[in-house]
Amino acid sequence: MQRILLRNVWTSRDTALANPEKREAVGDLAQIEFKKRENETSEWGSLSSISNGESAMDKRSRAISVTCLVATVVLSHICGACLADTAGDVERAQSLMNATQYDAAIQVLDGITNPGPDYAPRVLSLLAQCYYSTKNFGEALAKYDELAKSRPNAPEIATWYRSMADCYFSMGQLNECFTAIDKAIELAADPQVKKSYRQDRAWFYSNGQRKQDALAEYESLIKDYPKAAEPYRSIADCYFSMGKLNECFVAIDKALELAADPQVKKSYRQDRA
Repeated sequence: MQRILLRNVWTSRDTALANPEKREAVGDLAQIEFKKRENETSEWGSLSSISNGESAMDKRSRAISVTCLVATVVLSHICGACLADTAGDVERAQSLMNATQYDAAIQVLDGITNPGPDYAPRVLSLLAQCYYSTKNFGEALAKYDELAKSRPNAPEIATWYRSMADCYFSMGQLNECFTAIDKAIELAADPQVKKSYRQDRAWFYSNGQRKQDALAEYESLIKDYPKAAEPYRSIADCYFSMGKLNECFVAIDKALELAADPQVKKSYRQDRA
């Protein structure tokens, strides 16, 4: 029983800590802890001998208890070391991403072999962002898909489907893109996020050669948000790409009329010119 428990401790240690120096450090902790617990029992006999009046069964139970205690202490050290190591690697990867060193960030994130439930979603999300930024859309899509399937009730679920739509569009898989953006809109809980995703869907339609669907989406947004300038600005682009210049000018004028932010209004004037 002792051998089995200790073997499990060493297996957990080796799996959790890929760095040889850290493995040795945790191993040393185990040996020190075991020796300390064994010394504490010297007043009533060591683990290798039966004290006076103590049965073989009592000795076996005592030995197992000490071993279990050692295993608990060692595993607590392992968990603490792993969490600290993972947190440091995640922050390092984020810093590399901020510096646009995406390949280096991928190497760091791929080196996290056992992130645990608290860090696994973030590691996958950062990997997906890195792959997308390096135009490896297939790998990015795989990470977002893994996130969505493994955590269907996560607060970020709509965001993941929205990102999957971007990946599909970049890969030219338009039907899958439309399915993903529809799912993102369905799952979005925040009304403003849902509105933003509907505008994104219209953009996908417009740039996916479905101009009429794009116009219908923009008209639907105008109906639901009559004081919003953005749908009119987007519909102007759509009309322009279709060669309908009069409709384009009417839409951009309406966008200018509704724009409340002076900087946005200035931008729309430049677009009209």
